[in-house]
Amino acid sequence: MSSLGAIIAVRKYRADDGARSVAVKIGKPEKMPDHSDYYCPFEIDGIGGGGIDHACGVDAIQALDLAMKKIGVILNCSPEAQAARLSWDGGGDHLGLPIPDSCKDAE
Repeated sequence: MSSLGAIIAVRKYRADDGARSVAVKIGKPEKMPDHSDYYCPFEIDGIGGGGIDHACGVDAIQALDLAMKKIGVILNCSPEAQAARLSWDGGGDHLGLPIPDSCKDAE
């Protein structure tokens, strides 16, 4: 799980009033080697440590859903988002991803 494989979605965010770019790439969910579950790889460039991460589920849809939620946690709970310095063209005052309860409390 060290590769994104086929990229199925990309979203670009602006951080710090456009001075920095943040890119989210989501790979196609794949069956785990030697297991019946699936994983969905993703990468966030520009916030946090970077690198490829993933979420697992019992099928491809659950793996994709959990990857979206995990990306939502990382982005919505980032210092940039908490300081309202992270935005995207379609978002207004939100990032277009699930907002975890722990970050809702901080708003």
